[in-house]
Amino acid sequence: MFQQGGIEKEYEAVAPFQDKLANGLVYSSCMKEVPGRFVMEEVAGEPNSSTEILCERQWHNGQGQHLALYRLRPHSGRKHQLRVHLSSLGRLSSMMCFIPNCCRSEADDFSQPLQLLARHIAL
Repeated sequence: MFQQGGIEKEYEAVAPFQDKLANGLVYSSCMKEVPGRFVMEEVAGEPNSSTEILCERQWHNGQGQHLALYRLRPHSGRKHQLRVHLSSLGRLSSMMCFIPNCCRSEADDFSQPLQLLARHIAL
């Protein structure tokens, strides 16, 4: 149902602000699994994934970072789709690492939480 668009999903992500996303956009690409790894990659071909990205608000965090709250509405349900799409739009996912490869920390270290929240889901 996820991959066929039968489920309405909405997420929120905190990531660096980008001017090109200030008015929102729909990003589409062809994604495929990387053999032997728990990650996806974008490849040339007919798009099989699409995400609507809306900038809800933006702010400066006092540490020199210009951040934004993005509302994400995936129209398809590919593994890691939101992180792959945000990354393709300019390394926006630097605050949303892939698990388990990129975020190495102690088991109880919650100092760098995943900046992605499932806000709404409906059948």
